[in-house]
Amino acid sequence: MAASSPTARRRRLGSELRNLRRNAGKSLDDAAEVLDCHRSRVSRIETGHLPVKRRDLEDLFNLYSVTDTQIRETLQAMARQLNQPNWWAEYGLDPTYENLLGLESESNYIRSFQSILIPGLLQTNEYTRAVIRANPALVTDEAVEKLLQVRTERKLILTRDEEPIRFWAIIGEAALRTPVGGAEVMRAQVDQLLSMTERPNITVQVLPYQAGAHAGLSGPFIIFQFPLPGERARDRGVHPCLRQSAIVGVESRRFLRTHQRHQEDAVTIERVEPLSSTAGVQWIKSSRSGSTNNCVEVAALAKRTHGVRDSKRTDGPILTFGSASWQAFLTDVGDNDTPR
Repeated sequence: MAASSPTARRRRLGSELRNLRRNAGKSLDDAAEVLDCHRSRVSRIETGHLPVKRRDLEDLFNLYSVTDTQIRETLQAMARQLNQPNWWAEYGLDPTYENLLGLESESNYIRSFQSILIPGLLQTNEYTRAVIRANPALVTDEAVEKLLQVRTERKLILTRDEEPIRFWAIIGEAALRTPVGGAEVMRAQVDQLLSMTERPNITVQVLPYQAGAHAGLSGPFIIFQFPLPGERARDRGVHPCLRQSAIVGVESRRFLRTHQRHQEDAVTIERVEPLSSTAGVQWIKSSRSGSTNNCVEVAALAKRTHGVRDSKRTDGPILTFGSASWQAFLTDVGDNDTPR
């Protein structure tokens, strides 16, 4: 039940107390004797299922020989904040989601790997909307807007002025090639990724298909870190292995820009009104038109695009090409007298 689920804050405090106990070489029975309780109560404190009283915290510090003032003050502050309401309480979210928000808000370093989706903290609103809409259980307008508000609030941990969270994301190439929300949404999403990588606290790596087998084949994950004062961040496990397979820094940004250009140059078919969108455009009959009066016309359109249409259906659909796709098309058909 939600009422008995440990909050992220209690879980973190309990985890730190467990580490202190183990480092001091003490057992659960040792701690239980000092607190005058059953060992199961100490265990539930360490797993975050029970809060710890301030008096008990002082007794545990003494038992574990914790003399570092910063560590004592940090854990005491965490204990005082255990019952403070969180900003997301008003939304009535699922307990599992609330736990994720709690971990994000308490962490100061997050590492993640996503194979087929852009990480939530880096998503645009329209991308998020498309992801939520894809879930049949969350298609009501009220649910969508509520989750969008939560996501907007979540993302502030990356851009706030005071101590923004350090975020290192590894994104599979499939996440960039899956057209969530359509081409326009994906173009804006890649723009967002490029913009966020300019922040000193955010690192984005792309894991390309050509990397082959890699350490993240078991699936996506998120790692939260909560170092105490004076403690260095631990960097081990799957994430560092994945970083070796992914492209880094300038190369990742170059990959994103190249992918974005390919999206802009993608071949699309759309209906264009000749008297409005294509007014004043000069259409030229291609030499590759057939001898059976099946005539093809081509023209240079706006925004570095070219169009191909049936000359007998000037009000029909136009096949449009971006610049790179147009050059590839000309190469394939071997046509040298069409607009370049």
